[in-house]
Amino acid sequence: MFSIKTLQNWLKTTAIISATSLSFGANAGLMGDSVEGALSTGNQTITTQFSSPAIVDAGVEFEGVMTDVFNQVWSVSVDIADTSFSVSITESTRNGDGNVSSGNDLLMISLWDLVTVDEVILTNYTCSSTGSSCDWGGNNSHLATLDYTPTSLSLGFNALYDGETYTFSTLSQADVPAPLAIGLMLIGLVGVRAARGRK
Repeated sequence: MFSIKTLQNWLKTTAIISATSLSFGANAGLMGDSVEGALSTGNQTITTQFSSPAIVDAGVEFEGVMTDVFNQVWSVSVDIADTSFSVSITESTRNGDGNVSSGNDLLMISLWDLVTVDEVILTNYTCSSTGSSCDWGGNNSHLATLDYTPTSLSLGFNALYDGETYTFSTLSQADVPAPLAIGLMLIGLVGVRAARGRK
């Protein structure tokens, strides 16, 4: 027989389960994931391809090298954190002012096998170029394309400067509590309150 006591116990259990699921959702991120990555280009040369896959941890996940049509050598690294990642571009061999520009596929960075990344936003851009101003061409950054799905993303650059760093933030649906979980938690809390009131 279904008694008030049984209902109260069920509501208490629901509150605990809901709170647990909410805390797991808030901690969801990329740390510990196995991620694939690759460099590509329209008309330059990829000298050293990313070593792939990589496990997301405290260090830099991907490092590669591109040589442009002026024989300038560019090092590209991707450092992935739990809910963000940064792309760093440095030049080790320079001719002239060192900068290079081309179409949107001058340099492409692809990442895939991501776990539920629903949004990627460029949140910061810095540049320490010694060749010329970082706003050469009228742009504050040289990110030309940013395309993503829940499990992959592609970044395209139309120019490279020495010392550029791009920082991106990621948002997963798992970071936002599901309405059902919130509803269950509220029902459970009401049940706990009612159980305490009857004592």
